[in-house]
Amino acid sequence: MSLARNAVTGAGRYAVGAVFALVVTPYAYHTLGAERFGVWALGGIVLAWARLLDLGLYRALVWHVARASARGDPRSAAAALATARRLAVGLAAGTAGAAWVAVDVAVGRVFVVPPGLRAEAEAAIVGTALVAAIETACAPWQAALDGVGRMDVGNAIDAIVQRIASPLGVLVVLGAGWGIPGLVAKNVAAAVVAGVLYHRGLRRVAPDLAASPASWNARTARDLVAFGRHAQAVTLASALVEPAAKTLLSREVGLAAVAAYEIAARVTGQCAGVLGALAGALFPAAAAAGAGDGAGRDRVALYRTAMRYHAWLVWPAYAVLVALAGPFAAAWLGPGRSDVADGVALLGAGWVVAVASLPAFHVAMAGGRPDLSTVGGLTTAGVGIAAAAALVGP
Repeated sequence: MSLARNAVTGAGRYAVGAVFALVVTPYAYHTLGAERFGVWALGGIVLAWARLLDLGLYRALVWHVARASARGDPRSAAAALATARRLAVGLAAGTAGAAWVAVDVAVGRVFVVPPGLRAEAEAAIVGTALVAAIETACAPWQAALDGVGRMDVGNAIDAIVQRIASPLGVLVVLGAGWGIPGLVAKNVAAAVVAGVLYHRGLRRVAPDLAASPASWNARTARDLVAFGRHAQAVTLASALVEPAAKTLLSREVGLAAVAAYEIAARVTGQCAGVLGALAGALFPAAAAAGAGDGAGRDRVALYRTAMRYHAWLVWPAYAVLVALAGPFAAAWLGPGRSDVADGVALLGAGWVVAVASLPAFHVAMAGGRPDLSTVGGLTTAGVGIAAAAALVGP
């Protein structure tokens, strides 16, 4: 029951986010204009790099808490959360500091932003780094919720704050004329509110775990990082795809092309988010299954069932998305947006293969063969980067 609940609420939060994004994105694009929307999209690179540098901590903490909870070992779960909190604060400080130091070089030399837009680009990058730092520092609370089998609580918080309230905030901010600085401030506020709610949610469902103070245990830290290196490797490669594509477009084509890519990526990514969230609930379930008797049989049964139902959803969904990319772009953004339609079709064709393999990825990583999931994740990301270079490069 908890697996189904977690899967449905996970998919639901992404579906809600997709609807609100579809409503808000055209307004933001037309209000900001193509180049300023492209500047705002560059801030997404900071989030990608922040997730890149998390040492796989989130996934490692989910795994440790899920296994400890299945064994009835609350002390081990508390030690993992306490140490993860210390690690997360250090990573958050590093993210904010790195963005502050590197922003001038990034804006002027890497992205080659026109002089008239550089101040706004700097605000977008530094502000988004602050958002990423807050999210990183608060991530252990959400990971612990996942680990104790209450992913639905975290899903509800994310849906309300980040998928509904935050997009509606875009309408308010741009309607008031506050532009990119206003969008940054809105995102900072949303990150703070979400972090507070994750902590309160954990206090409600696992009060003893939430009450454990932040502390440092070297052995626990080594265990977290040892498991996390597999998730980190995949995240590292995956997080490189978006920055690589946007950087190539910014340098070789221009900010308008970055904006078109961003819009296409949001459409295909939202679809991937919905379907990926269904599969994501498998990870803590597979980790818990691996802690009991008959672990091998339980994981195999879980994998076979998940792959069958997941395939029935993924392939038809992306087939429809790719087939209707042209009419969708015209109806959504107006005529003459073949660039967005082409982007949706190309990205959709790539996403379908990656998303269809997610059950195998999650069960392998949580079930004792993280090396297999690492190879699969690295291969997928490598193909994506190579395709971007071939299609966009000079």
